[in-house]
Amino acid sequence: MIVWDYTWTPDVPTPMHFHDKDVVVVFLDDGDLSSTTPDGKVTTNSYTPGTVRFNTRDRTHTETLVREKQHAIITELK
Repeated sequence: MIVWDYTWTPDVPTPMHFHDKDVVVVFLDDGDLSSTTPDGKVTTNSYTPGTVRFNTRDRTHTETLVREKQHAIITELK
């Protein structure tokens, strides 16, 4: 597995990227992230400290911090 310690920068989108593995994310701050797919669909989610999210593989998107701050531990599963 691969583990990232990641902090988003306000209003700076991540590059468009593809997740080829399932991912578990533990959010450490209080903030909102917008996720945009290649077809332009935008979903915004609010996360608080301790929120755990499981995301399935085969996803392509970019993310932007749109409120407050956000930091997470991201674990990519085999």
